[in-house]
Amino acid sequence: YSVAQFWLYGYTSEYLHHQYGSWNPSDTSHDQNIKISGAISFTSGAISGLCATVITYPFDLCRTIFAARGLFPIAASNVTWSNYTTNLASMNQQEYVQRRPPKTLNEFARQMYQHKGVRGFYAGSTPGLLQI
Repeated sequence: YSVAQFWLYGYTSEYLHHQYGSWNPSDTSHDQNIKISGAISFTSGAISGLCATVITYPFDLCRTIFAARGLFPIAASNVTWSNYTTNLASMNQQEYVQRRPPKTLNEFARQMYQHKGVRGFYAGSTPGLLQI
């Protein structure tokens, strides 16, 4: 996240300074230059934060879900025999392999894309984007 944000901040700041005037740190007598520089800095930070979040959020979401989910499905109850464990026990080997949880992050991302599309990779991203 930080690499994307810092690179985008530098690029955006440079572009906006070029478009709307450059600020000379040794010339502090002009309030207009300071106001423009502050606005450019604020805008660059907001744009870079938004873009960095949009770029890195799918990777972070996949990593978090994959790590929290674990490798093996957990029964609904550890004490009683649930319908899930009954169905799992009645499957033959081929059905289990097709329904088993993904073992790699790449396999997980592929399954998420097949089931939810691109929107699945941005589930829950609104609060993070509004925070910026």
